[in-house]
Amino acid sequence: MEAAWITDYLSRRTAIITDLEEQISELTAIIEQMNRAHRSAQKLLANEMDLRCAEMQKNFESKRRELEEIHIAQLSELEKNYKAALKAEKLAAQDKLEDMGKEYKYLKNMFHMYQDSIYDGMEEKWSKKKAEWEKDWEKILLQQRGSMKTLESRLGNGVWSCSCLSLYLESWCSIAHVITQTPSYSYYAHPMLPESMLRCYEQFWKTGI
Repeated sequence: MEAAWITDYLSRRTAIITDLEEQISELTAIIEQMNRAHRSAQKLLANEMDLRCAEMQKNFESKRRELEEIHIAQLSELEKNYKAALKAEKLAAQDKLEDMGKEYKYLKNMFHMYQDSIYDGMEEKWSKKKAEWEKDWEKILLQQRGSMKTLESRLGNGVWSCSCLSLYLESWCSIAHVITQTPSYSYYAHPMLPESMLRCYEQFWKTGI
């Protein structure tokens, strides 16, 4: 029953870790996709701005050649309009890039906050489960120790039967197994066999009873 309980504990722990890894992997894929989309949008906007500038430059040159023959004042005014329009386009593009950068930072911060909330939630669940498991192990240890005290009392009264010795050894093995399999009890050393058990073991081999 203890082995099945430990197996169930390990399988649940593995399932939790696997689920967390899958969520982190999905969130990582989302942020990577956002990065690619941001770079693509930035490149597209830069290309559009270059095309717009090239088109405006082309139109400007065409009109300038026509107006050079008409009037220098009109040419000067056209140059001013062109520079103002180009500046406005650059400012608008820069503002849009800044807005996209702010949006990207906001989404990135939201992702980190969501990731931290997942970690905190899993840590809280794990702490509660660990506390429950420790209580269960305490109950098992108390039961085994109670059985051992009863057996030691019988051994101290001279009841040296083979079944008694076998049950005593089995109780010690159970406690050793529980202690070594419990993470929170890692500070326990393997228990030394008491003197009453050594006497029992020696008499068993000498007399066979």
